[in-house]
Formats: sequence, structure tokens, C-alpha cells
Amino acid sequence: MIDAQRHKFHFVCRNLQKWPELESPRALPEKSDGLLEPGGVYDRITSAEDCWIIQTYLYLSAVGAPVSISSRFVEDAICVGCGYEIGIRSITPNTFVVACRGDSHDPALAQVAVVQNQGMVDRDDTFFIPHWPQPGLIVRDGRRGVHIVNVAFKGDRINLDRSFDTPEFTADLARLGVSLRVSGKAEDGRAHWHDYSGDDLVLAVRDLTVEDARVKPASKLVNAWHAGVPALLGPEPAFRELRRTDHDYIEVRTPADVIRGIKLLQSNPERYRSMIRNGRRRAQEYTVQKVRDRWLEVLNGPVTEIFAAWHKKSLVGKTLTFPLSCVRHKLNMRKAAWNREHGMRTVSQSIT
Repeated sequence: MIDAQRHKFHFVCRNLQKWPELESPRALPEKSDGLLEPGGVYDRITSAEDCWIIQTYLYLSAVGAPVSISSRFVEDAICVGCGYEIGIRSITPNTFVVACRGDSHDPALAQVAVVQNQGMVDRDDTFFIPHWPQPGLIVRDGRRGVHIVNVAFKGDRINLDRSFDTPEFTADLARLGVSLRVSGKAEDGRAHWHDYSGDDLVLAVRDLTVEDARVKPASKLVNAWHAGVPALLGPEPAFRELRRTDHDYIEVRTPADVIRGIKLLQSNPERYRSMIRNGRRRAQEYTVQKVRDRWLEVLNGPVTEIFAAWHKKSLVGKTLTFPLSCVRHKLNMRKAAWNREHGMRTVSQSIT
């Protein structure tokens, strides 16, 4: 029988030197309710490891879950790591891994995968857990009313479809009294994606390949809901998965679609208000508490069960299957890299 205290959940951050204060977690800011909160270090939460590993470790440890963290995978324990960081040299046949897949390849070296949208759940060892909401989020200033002046893209400019980064689109926006604001990382690598106080619309359109779009999360939509800012979003599966009504967001593909969406909301202030109210309601499905509860449900339920079955296997049996997993892992990496660059594009409908 497995000792629950001995087999705690061990989080692995390969870039842990970025977080020296984790040696003394109390050094991080706390909310008034006692929850250890990443909001005070929002500008440092920029990578997949930061989002999936650091935040999850902090939020779970804050409620007393049996978690630990280090920069290395350990044997004979439930390790939770970022999919990008799991490699042949970082684990052994006796390492049990829960891989937060993120945007990466199917992690064949892991016994369990955590994915970013429900559409990626295609096996019994794969589970959907939403992203944490944006830490330190500052909501839209209510005094802005229904005025649409600033359209915000929360991310690096390179990730915005090129058709929205042109003088023509800028001029079309200006004729409506609107400007586009791109919030990317600063030169020091820190990000300021958290501040929606001066934003009136969120724009997120990427001309991804169909296969690349399949693995993406709905974070930009969920964060827009939390921020009280209506969203104009591209045709990505994760967004569509959450859409219940046309008040959740407006789907766009082209600059012309964006211009039409802005005109619609400018001419119909009540629709704009309704989208804000609807977003606030939908955001309650993706609070820190709801996401944390989902993590605990998955870890304490199916992950622990899968680990118990794996733990009974002999080391010889694990060792014999390890080489095949290594081969599959490498092939999956190559397949994912190919899919990011080749295939039908979701916005332009072109084939690359």
C-alpha cells in the first residue's frame, strides 16, 4: 500500500533559479485570506513552466496540499513537470511523470498528460485542467463606460497575425477613434499582460496551423472575462469550446471583421454592456479556487490511481518499455515541430 505522505506531489521547475525565493515561500506576498498569491510576481510569470509549475505549486501549497518543488525529477514519486522539459536525460525508467503538455508535443515519456483544452482529451491518461487566471489582473476601469478607444493585444507582437500589424489597419481603426495597443514582454523579459484598466476590447488572432491551434488554451478569453473586457477572437478550438452565446465573444478572422465588430458595439452600447456582464458571470467558472479544485481532483483521483498501478510494476518491466517510450517521445517532438509550420492555416486558409 502506498503511503500518501511519502508519495507527495513533486513539482519540477528546471529553471528554478528564476525563483530563488521558493527556498523560503513565505517571502512571497500573501492575500488577506492567507492564500499565497502569485499576483505580486505577475511580471515574472511568462513561460510555460511559470504558468503551469510555479503557479500550481504555489496555489496548492497555500492550502496545505502535500507538494514539494525542485529542479530535478525524482524516482518513485508523482512528479509534475512541464512537457517541454521532459527528456531522456532528465528521467529514468523509475520516474513517474505528470506532464503539463502546454503547446508542446504528446509526451510519451510521461504516464499522465495534462492538456489545455477539452478537445485534447483523447485517452484515459489525459486530463483537461484550465490555465490559472492571469495573476495580478487589474480589471477594466468602470468609469470608461461604453467608450471604445483602446483595443489590446496581450502578447508579443510576433504572435499577432500580420494583417493586423499594418498602416492600413491602423488607419481604419483611427477613423473609428480607436487605437491598437500591444502588450509584449519588456527587454528584461518581464511582462505586463495583467493590466486591463485602460482596455476596451481584447483582440487575439493568430494564423496558426490547424494542428497547432488544437493544443492552445482559451486563456485570452477567460482573462478577458475576468477583466470585464469584451473580446474579438480568432477561430481557435479552445475559444469555440467555451462559447455558449454570441455574448461570450465575437469571432473574427480579418481586419475587416474587427472593424465590423467595433462598429457593432459602438452602435449598440447595450450589447457592449451585456458582453461585460456575461463575461463576469462566465469568469466565475475559472477562478483560482475552481482551477485549484480541479488540480486536486485530478491529482488525488485518477493520477494517484494510475501511479498506484504503475508502482506495482517491476523495475525490470519499466526498464524494458523505457526505450520504446524514448523513441515515441522523439518522434512526437518532430511531429509537433512539423505541425507548427506545415498544414492548413486557421485564418488565411492557406496551406504551408
